[in-house]
Amino acid sequence: MNATELAATAVETLRSRFDQARRDWEGEIGDEGLRARAEVCAKRITDLTQALGRKPEQVCAKAEQLARSPHAGDAEDRSRKRAEAEAAKETAIERRGVAKEAKLRADTAREEASAAVETLDPPYNARTDQAGRFRTAASTFKAQAELQRSVAQAHAAAQEHQLKVRDLLIAAEKAKGAAHRMSRCAQGVKEAAGRHRDTVQDAAPDPSGAAQLDAQLFGMVEQLQIGVSSLGSVSPEQAEAWEEAVTGAVDAAAKAHDDARKKLERSVRKVHSLAQDQTHRDVVEGQLLERLLNDLSHPARLAELIEEVDLREKVVLGELAELADDQLMVVQTCLALVKTVLDDVQQVAHHSRLPQGLGSWSGQQFLSLEIRHLPDDEVLARRLSTEIDRMTAAVAGTTAAKATALPDAMTLAKELVLAALGGRGNVVAKIIKPTQSLDIVQRNSVTQIQKFSGGELLTVSVLLYCTLARLRAAKQGRKASGGVGTLVLDNPFGKANYAPFIGLQRKVAAAHGIQLVYTTGSNDLPALERFPLIIRLRNGTDARTRSQYVQIADRYGDAVSRGMQHAYDDGITSAHLHRHSAQDTEHENTSPGIPHQNGETETGDAGGDE
Repeated sequence: MNATELAATAVETLRSRFDQARRDWEGEIGDEGLRARAEVCAKRITDLTQALGRKPEQVCAKAEQLARSPHAGDAEDRSRKRAEAEAAKETAIERRGVAKEAKLRADTAREEASAAVETLDPPYNARTDQAGRFRTAASTFKAQAELQRSVAQAHAAAQEHQLKVRDLLIAAEKAKGAAHRMSRCAQGVKEAAGRHRDTVQDAAPDPSGAAQLDAQLFGMVEQLQIGVSSLGSVSPEQAEAWEEAVTGAVDAAAKAHDDARKKLERSVRKVHSLAQDQTHRDVVEGQLLERLLNDLSHPARLAELIEEVDLREKVVLGELAELADDQLMVVQTCLALVKTVLDDVQQVAHHSRLPQGLGSWSGQQFLSLEIRHLPDDEVLARRLSTEIDRMTAAVAGTTAAKATALPDAMTLAKELVLAALGGRGNVVAKIIKPTQSLDIVQRNSVTQIQKFSGGELLTVSVLLYCTLARLRAAKQGRKASGGVGTLVLDNPFGKANYAPFIGLQRKVAAAHGIQLVYTTGSNDLPALERFPLIIRLRNGTDARTRSQYVQIADRYGDAVSRGMQHAYDDGITSAHLHRHSAQDTEHENTSPGIPHQNGETETGDAGGDE
């Protein structure tokens, strides 16, 4: 191993050790071992630095040179460079082979050319042959140039002479035709008008229209200062300019008239199409339609027809303005209706507050209604106007005058409210679901009512009726103490006989001033003893009139016993005598129905002990 290989090996060893130390440091080997190895490496680096410092400069320079030499690289770098060198060598060998083949072909071609030159007779002399040919060609070109120059001069002289002759001929022709053009200059205007005489007749069938057009044309002649006295001093160019100006103006007027006539024809076709449309025949007078179909083909009648159409347009615009006012009135009325409904919706929750004595339900709102997005009056009016337009457009023409053209009042109010709120989903309604225990307040969406049991449905229906009856009484200015109304339940015990639910119904109805009347065909008195008043009815027949009546068979319950006790204890406090007239007596005897009963007439739960 020589000094160069030894130095390369030493540098390689030091680099590998340094890389190993760096990897160990980055890999975070155990703390103690890491610190020990780091200290050893640092000490070695310090020793090497000191040893290098004591070396002469020649040694350091040699070491630096060795470090930069190719042998100082790692094995992978040397392998890569060796592979690149081998590839470059192969490429050079291939290129050298290609160059040899090209040189061989060039030598062969040169030998063939030399052999061909040697066979020439006389022998080929490049300098002599080229000089002779050049002199001959130069002489020929010089002679041709002189000849072409002479021909060009002669041709130029001939062209100049020809131009002079042509100018003279043109001047003669102009002089010859000047008088002729001047004489017919004024006549040209009239001839131009004659070319468009049909157009003039169409535009103005009466002679006054043609005379007016002629006056306009001659006015243009005067504007151009064309007169008999000035024709003698007018140049041909000026006369031609006048003729072009006048004929151009006439042609432009004719073109404008043709365009206007085409536009009129398109408008006439459009009016014919509108007049023949079946949808317009019901609202336009028949006489006007007939005139639109017949008079449009006669231009003389257009002026009168246009005046009538303008008058009709003013009338229609006035009617449309009245319709707009009526529509605004309808929109305002619907807006007031919608706002009233929305106000009632908000009041329903207020009147659904449950009375005390119901456990956790006490004081709760049985029905809660929330309007998520309530726009202002301007947005409500715009939405209602759009909905009214949609409803009006959906009405068929044959049913427009009938009362059934629009939906019934309830459906109409519902559609208007939904349209004003922007569609479904803006009103959230929830109710408290009846449970076995009143200690649980469970609110469900009204869309889930169909999943309730029979007893739950009956209880919800009774509570909703009480809420709506209380709202109606409040709007009418009636007080709850005077009683709101009576609710008759048709045999509810077949599917809803749960005692806590019935108690809840009675308490809420009593708090709202509503009398509940439960009807049933059951004769199970122990099961009905929870009610304070039980009235038993039976069907009876009058022996004299054979009329059938529903009569009271018996009365049970605590209310009856308390009423009897009160009657026995206090006696009669007051009496009233009512005298029937003869007419009332006759009417009473001849009209069927339930006969008048003296005494108590309560037929259900009175909501209290009275």
